[in-house]
Amino acid sequence: MLGADAIERIFADRVTRPVSLLAGPKIHSHLGALNIDGVEVEIMGDIQKREVDESWDGPPDLSRYKRFVEVDGMRIPVLSLEYEEQAYRKMGRVEKADMIRNWLAANA
Repeated sequence: MLGADAIERIFADRVTRPVSLLAGPKIHSHLGALNIDGVEVEIMGDIQKREVDESWDGPPDLSRYKRFVEVDGMRIPVLSLEYEEQAYRKMGRVEKADMIRNWLAANA
């Protein structure tokens, strides 16, 4: 969880929800939030999702799903929408997953 802690320390003056362990029935993660120029930014680290067989998967190798977008001349790492759609579906957040899938289909 070093990444989530480091982000929280770097943006300490913008923390709106301190990083803490969230242990739910479908997901375990360290979660927190920042407010940067009026935009809520969620911090998430060491995510584990419940598998169909009720076991917990390990934290994913996010380097496999990392993409870069350019914003105001900066290269920003983000996770692919394909990965996000699958992750939301695993967590049971079907409406959000469907929104992503529909956007991907409309913009293919």
